[in-house]
Amino acid sequence: MERARERSGEQVHVVVGAAGATGHRVVRELLSAGHLVRAVTRDGRSLPVRARSAGRLELVAADAADGTGLARACRGAHAVHLCAMPPLPSWRRDFPPMLDAATTAASRAGARLVSADDTWLYGKVDGPMTETTPYRPVSAHGVLRAWLAERLLAAAARREVAVSIERAGELYGPGVRSMIAGHVFGAASRGRRVHRAPCAPAAGS
Repeated sequence: MERARERSGEQVHVVVGAAGATGHRVVRELLSAGHLVRAVTRDGRSLPVRARSAGRLELVAADAADGTGLARACRGAHAVHLCAMPPLPSWRRDFPPMLDAATTAASRAGARLVSADDTWLYGKVDGPMTETTPYRPVSAHGVLRAWLAERLLAAAARREVAVSIERAGELYGPGVRSMIAGHVFGAASRGRRVHRAPCAPAAGS
């Protein structure tokens, strides 16, 4: 794909965690927009068939926390989309090395790092969330998310890498496992009473 990009001048978008709920949708949207996509998964194969597009999609195997392997997978990239999501219990252990690996890989490639984030770092908010909403996390996971975001913004301030952080609230839809999907839509689809989805875990959880 790099040779094709060099001949055509087209830009390559690398999606790390391309087999996940967010990642494979990012792959699909990028392909729909006509971009060349390099989809990075742990085994280089496990990508939903519907996201495949002959000639414009390259599958690459790499561990999202392996800096050397990820840098190799991101060579020649215009943008690196970090969509990898470790299991919730291992966020503290697994998220920092993933973020560091992606930051280094994007920096070496001269690419923009686009990080898929959530809104846990804002805590309980009464009103719209915007880019100026202060970080007031009320859980250990929210504190971690705030710390990771600050690391990214600090790297950008040092001009080590260009950064975009995309934040979404609770995800729902086909193929997505989430609190809303399970507690609201899941119950409604079975004709049961819908209860309010639980809040983020309390601090220290």
